[in-house]
Amino acid sequence: MKFLNPTLAASLFFSPVVAVPNVTAIPLGASSCRPWPNSHVAPDVDSSGGFQFFVTQSDDPGINDLPTTTQFWPTFGSSTNVTDIVITPRKSTRFAQLWFRCVDSLVQLPGGSPVSVYPDPYGGVMTLREGGYQLEAYAHEIGGVRQEGIFLGAHGSTTWGFVWSEPQGCGELDFYDAQLQGLPELPEGVVHHARKRPEFYGFIRVVPV
Repeated sequence: MKFLNPTLAASLFFSPVVAVPNVTAIPLGASSCRPWPNSHVAPDVDSSGGFQFFVTQSDDPGINDLPTTTQFWPTFGSSTNVTDIVITPRKSTRFAQLWFRCVDSLVQLPGGSPVSVYPDPYGGVMTLREGGYQLEAYAHEIGGVRQEGIFLGAHGSTTWGFVWSEPQGCGELDFYDAQLQGLPELPEGVVHHARKRPEFYGFIRVVPV
């Protein structure tokens, strides 16, 4: 009986490691909606058309092109509940997919709910709360060469960590947390619920609707 070489056998069962590219993040401007897709900027107008967020160039290629959805968290002992923006494994258009727009330089949902980034010990979380870091549009360069596309980030960072969250109860769905890396802490007293350490990393691209 012949046996496979152990190295060859391993290659049949495990995908090669995919490393997130080492990029230079170039801010495209945070003082107006001009960097966002289909922007309309004039003396009395500062807005954009719709756009969506999709995972790209992840260490786990299986989550590339997954879109965003909302995740509601009840906050016990407080009158304020929290809704976060997370990554859904359900990318079929049969399911509702979030889209965003920019108004007065700020990213928001179509109903007007602002989206900002709140840091926690493992990275910044997109959430429907005011007072966090402003979401910004970035370009990427690799070795001085501008890459195609617009990428999502804040405070100079565009690298996101991702971690799978299994369903917590009957009728709930799984999702991936998206956690922006490298953000300083916000002033003392501003907190968000605890997260898990990212399992892998990647970017989030901005695509016009």
